[in-house]
Amino acid sequence: MSIRAVNKNKTKWVIDYYPAGQKGKRERLTFIGSEDEARHIELGLRQKRYAVKPVNPRVIDVVLDWQEWARATYAESTYIDMVKAMKKILPQFGNIHFSQLNQGLVEEYKVKRHAENAKKRTINKELSYFSSICSWATTNKYAAEPAFVPAQFRRVTSPAITVPEYAELDALIANIEERYKGIVLLMNDAGLRRQEALRLEVKNVRIKDGIIKVLGKGSKWRSVPIATERLMDELKKATAGRTKGYLYTNPKTGKPYTGIRKALERAALKAGISDRIYHHLLRHCYGTYATEAGVHPRALQQMMGHEKLSTTEKYGEVKSKFIVQESRKMQKYHEENGTTPDPN
Repeated sequence: MSIRAVNKNKTKWVIDYYPAGQKGKRERLTFIGSEDEARHIELGLRQKRYAVKPVNPRVIDVVLDWQEWARATYAESTYIDMVKAMKKILPQFGNIHFSQLNQGLVEEYKVKRHAENAKKRTINKELSYFSSICSWATTNKYAAEPAFVPAQFRRVTSPAITVPEYAELDALIANIEERYKGIVLLMNDAGLRRQEALRLEVKNVRIKDGIIKVLGKGSKWRSVPIATERLMDELKKATAGRTKGYLYTNPKTGKPYTGIRKALERAALKAGISDRIYHHLLRHCYGTYATEAGVHPRALQQMMGHEKLSTTEKYGEVKSKFIVQESRKMQKYHEENGTTPDPN
């Protein structure tokens, strides 16, 4: 089943579908309206088709239904990532029946993708999405239990994260293009995740209360204080005279940015930063410097939206420069109390 626009304005759509399955006769429906309306009709046709579940279907027979479920379940960025992964998954597994899946096929896929210079982390992510299809198919009675779970590459412990020096961050912020500055500060000065910053709505910025209401992982709300004057100044400018809509939008599309990676790279180049700068690193900077500033781990946990305190406590492994600075307090203590040890 597929949907495609037949005019440049994308107001006329053609939906191809097979009422009796792929081996049956193809039907074609023409529809005039929006893309969302056309997809809604397409979904209804699929649901009607699968009122009786197919017996031992191929992966490709259920992937569109799975994508509709994923679209309604996951964040938009995750859904887009899933769709991209399917372009790699389906050529390998699409025409295979669920009952035929086995680890040998998965190992072939891993070898193939590795030969294409895909990173192990990328391959694992693709196989994770494939696992989701298998589990979804089992849960929804498209495939018999037990669900097939493809084994991934063995996970290794991620290396410790090294955050830029504070002066480097200041230089980065000074060189970021003006239209992206507020987004950068939301991640760096408030610890918001990329999507939380990009999709923040005006109504959730409470200037008078000095907080931001953030919808985070698991559709859980949290309150994040506006802790720096520069962030407060940016938010005041962004919300001035506005009561609704997204705080920051792409002027070309009128929709939230999907990312500002290239803008970060340009700013890092101007600031003379050689290390890679990316969205989530700014959130790590917030966690690290908040820890160094003495913010209590429990408070930081709540502000960052961590489910487990152990996730927050990783920021206790702060930079060595800070540790050296803190250790000098011992010398001052000895001097003040007259207990400086004899070097001999």
